[in-house]
Parts: sequence; C-alpha cells; structure tokens
Amino acid sequence: MRHSVLIFLAAGLLGSAALPARAGTVGFVLGEGPGKLVDSMIPAGYGNDNLYEALLQIVSDTNPPVSGVITPAFLNTLRSCPENSGIFTNPLSSYAGTGVLINTDCTALATGLQGSGFNGLPGSTTLATVIAGVGPASVVSLSPAYALDSTHSVFAIMDSPGSEPAAAPEPASLWLTLAGLGTGGAATWLRSRLRKSYGSAA
Repeated sequence: MRHSVLIFLAAGLLGSAALPARAGTVGFVLGEGPGKLVDSMIPAGYGNDNLYEALLQIVSDTNPPVSGVITPAFLNTLRSCPENSGIFTNPLSSYAGTGVLINTDCTALATGLQGSGFNGLPGSTTLATVIAGVGPASVVSLSPAYALDSTHSVFAIMDSPGSEPAAAPEPASLWLTLAGLGTGGAATWLRSRLRKSYGSAA
C-alpha cells in the first residue's frame, strides 16, 4: 500500500503539484469531517445561528483565534449580502451530518469537502485551534483557492479530526524533497525508500 502511495505522490508532484486555480467567487467551508464538527456545534449553541452568525461566533470562540483566516474583509463582504440570502436564512442545524460552503456570492452549498485531504499539500497551511464548548478543530487554508466547481472556490476548510482522522497525504517534506530532485532523481530516491521499507522484494 505504501509503495502505491509513494508512486502516486511522486506522479502528482512531478505532473501537477499545485492546487487547482480558483474559479469564480470564494468561500469558507464548515466541514463535518471525521470528528463531526457541524454535528458537535449544533448542541453547543450554534444550531439556531444562521451561517453568518455561526462564523462570527467561531471567530469569537476560538483559541488560538482564526480571525486571520475568517477575516474582517470576508465577514464584511458577507454582511453586505441581501437579507434573503442563504447565509442569513439557513440555520447551521440544517446542515447536520454534512458540511457547508459559505460563499462570497451569498450562497450556502452543502459539501462533503474535508480539510484533512489537503494537509501537507503545497499551498496549504493548517492551524489547530479549540472552539469553546465544542472542542478541537483544524483550519486548512488553501492558496490558491481550491476550485470546487466552475463558479465556487474554497479558501479554507474548518473541520474536526476526531479520534480517527481521515487519511492525509505524505508530509510536505516529501513533496519538497521530490521537487528538488527532479524526475530522474525522484525516481531513484523513491526506489531507495521502497528498498528500505520492503527489502529486496520491493
């Protein structure tokens, strides 16, 4: 299995290592994730909040703070949305069991996107935090923003790893090592890693 993972990562790096370019407007994902962040937030007092209010509470209730990701500029853009926008009319409780993209075009879209799938990828940074009354969470910021579809992009994802985190890519150090070696050097380096892991049979 590890053999396949290493080859897959090398191919991805030497081909197209960058995250997909942003498309259209950008947004922030409150992801359900393995730790069921949204489901944990609902009984903790966030359930009746609309999505905009939930973001305000998250900024207020996180330690260390996530205001460098959920920025005043992003919140101000959302605040200018029409009153009948989904970010104001949809309570967080309506996304139980899933995640939601809160977007600068004033829409709210259910999504299963998880931050753990981007951990360690070039262009991603992860901030571990704690939401008061809820528990640990991680915010993965993406640069460039990830194109969810032709209209919506994601600049950050917050979810909870839970006791069984979703499988994440190899650490960034592996990607950086391969990038510095080039195609031929990367292949040689991978073969040496596989021999160490599997012996002469690798």
